[in-house]
Amino acid sequence: AQVTSQVLAEFQVLGTEYVDTRMILGNFNTANDPAEFVFLKSDSGTIGTTGTALVDNDWIGAITFDVDDGSDFQSPSARIAAFADGAHVNPNDTPGRLAFYTTSDGTPTLTERMRIDSAGDVGIGTSDPDSMLHIMDGSAGSVTAPASTRLTLESDGNTYMSFLSPAANSNTIFFGAADNNDVGKIQYHHGSGTNRLVIGLASSDRLYYSAGTFAFQEATTISTTAGALTVSPKEDVVFRVQDEDGSGVYGLYNFGGRNSGAGVATGLTITAAASSSDDDYLRLV
Repeated sequence: AQVTSQVLAEFQVLGTEYVDTRMILGNFNTANDPAEFVFLKSDSGTIGTTGTALVDNDWIGAITFDVDDGSDFQSPSARIAAFADGAHVNPNDTPGRLAFYTTSDGTPTLTERMRIDSAGDVGIGTSDPDSMLHIMDGSAGSVTAPASTRLTLESDGNTYMSFLSPAANSNTIFFGAADNNDVGKIQYHHGSGTNRLVIGLASSDRLYYSAGTFAFQEATTISTTAGALTVSPKEDVVFRVQDEDGSGVYGLYNFGGRNSGAGVATGLTITAAASSSDDDYLRLV
């Protein structure tokens, strides 16, 4: 028996069992040859003749997944299709793309979800990817990704990138070079009682931020190359000197508070003073 209406095909494999509807292409030889299923497309209009090249967006081949929707066999659920991705204007110049489609709930219409274009760029939600991988759920406007971008995330609203892992694990973005795959990193570590952001350089942690505390992991200079360094707190600015392990506080200096007059202090160097007096723990030079 054959399907003779709605979905017509010259070659049909029909059955009522799993094994009745399987097809196998097998190649059993010692050469490095594949078992291959070929889709051939020409615009010549005459079987077996060459010389009429494809134009941009011509169909080349497709695999369509049709289903019985309770009424007919003409309701596709998914499709993989190949197209000419530019005019085939010269012999051996045949740019192509692959497109992947699915059908949303409540509709019989296929929608393109992803494509791989002739440049190898992948677009998810876009037919014109700006980079090697472009994920889009809405247009951000006329803006395009800068040159050399490899990953583009685009939306017409808020855009997030999520790193999810179990407790006591880290999520990290590494920056590498030809001779070192860890010349820099931005890391979030959670678990073991300490949640913190880490900035690393040259394979070493340099700065921790945790629960309102910056902890430099090396001698550090904070400076500006132009203009003033401005601290604008909600309340007083307090400098604190304490043990490396944080167990003892050796001194406080409060700008705008009890240890100094209110106002703006400029050109200050803060050093530890050898004194037991509370006011002398920190000295302004």
